[in-house]
Amino acid sequence: MLNRIVSHLLTALVIAFLMTPAGCRQDSGSGQTDTLSTQDTSQSAIDRRFRELNEQLLRDSLNPGLLFERAQLMKIRGNIPGAYQEMERVVTLDSGKADYFLALADIAFRALQVPRSIEAFERCLRIDPKNTEAHLRLAELYFYLKAYPKAIESANNALRLNDRLARAYSIKGFVYKESGDTAKAISSFQTVLELDPENYDTQRELGRIFAAKKDPLALQYYNNALRIRPGSGEILYNRGLYYQEIGQLKEAEADYATLLASDPKDPDAHHNLGYIALRYKEDYPAAIRHFTDAIRYNPEYAEAYYHRGLAEERMGNRTAALTDYRKATTIYPSFALAKDGIKRVAGRGE
Repeated sequence: MLNRIVSHLLTALVIAFLMTPAGCRQDSGSGQTDTLSTQDTSQSAIDRRFRELNEQLLRDSLNPGLLFERAQLMKIRGNIPGAYQEMERVVTLDSGKADYFLALADIAFRALQVPRSIEAFERCLRIDPKNTEAHLRLAELYFYLKAYPKAIESANNALRLNDRLARAYSIKGFVYKESGDTAKAISSFQTVLELDPENYDTQRELGRIFAAKKDPLALQYYNNALRIRPGSGEILYNRGLYYQEIGQLKEAEADYATLLASDPKDPDAHHNLGYIALRYKEDYPAAIRHFTDAIRYNPEYAEAYYHRGLAEERMGNRTAALTDYRKATTIYPSFALAKDGIKRVAGRGE
């Protein structure tokens, strides 16, 4: 059975990269105190401050602090190209502030100017070698690029400055996991939990690692994740899948049912309930209902078409089975099992 791919490693780190504040020690250099960071952050306040900055820049167009602040507002407004151009002006006018280059690195990444982002991080660190935020974010960027040795090096550089940075150990855990070094991944993630026991993402990742080994420790970490984030759909699904794969079908069905109670349109939970009905219970009508629900909420779900076809075939509905097998191969042309199904059913006549 081809299960839902539940690993969000890269996505999680990219989101972390994008959401982390651009600078920890923001110094605009303009002497301005009326900045948005200490004011109302509503859209109207953003627009008002943007107009004020435009007026101030008419009188002082080369003020890097004002340009820096306007670039941050452009970023908030979604004008990434404009923010990127603005930050390039800022560092041209004042090339001595680490925070400016840290902000440029963030915006360059968002603008898909990855080489420039790396250059800006490196320039930031030449100015301020002890900037742990820059080391961490550079490590995340290298992870994104799959430059794993450099990601580890940057994370270790941060740890040399502060050996209690849970985020650095988390990055290392993700790198080791993606590199296939499960033992080091477990060690790094467990260090994260020593420093931050309520870290949901790390509990989830350790659950996944141990679930892949069919190790009962998976339940400990999944249960911890659910305690931290009650009702988490991804954890309910993953725990249900773990139960399913070790043969605890009642527990698996209970987790899928709980997930569907909060998210009735989850196609994977419907699919897996159908699979349990098909394979273990031989309850083909129930299986067909669940697979049909999975297809309703994900019309491109090749597996659901295949398994529904299999249930139809076992009920003697060859025409329906053949239709589903063909649909599965339309979505996924190299789906060998569906191709076998077509040969099997077509060989007996529709």
